[in-house]
Amino acid sequence: MLIELDDVAEPALSPEEMWLEFAIWLYQTGKLSKVQARRLARRERIDFDLRLAERGLGTELTEEEYRQDLEALARARS
Repeated sequence: MLIELDDVAEPALSPEEMWLEFAIWLYQTGKLSKVQARRLARRERIDFDLRLAERGLGTELTEEEYRQDLEALARARS
């Protein structure tokens, strides 16, 4: 997807911030799942979750995220 901004108007957000805001909006409106939005924003899970939490959104874990956290905890205890 190509999004061109008018050369006259200097954007207030960096391209990375725009993708993040767009992904959060799509998640908030139910167009994307949390995992899909995180991938669109190209963010690590914890960073994306923190960004959502700042807005009061998406603090729940998916089943896959919960499984990954359990596996990471088991590896850390080994």
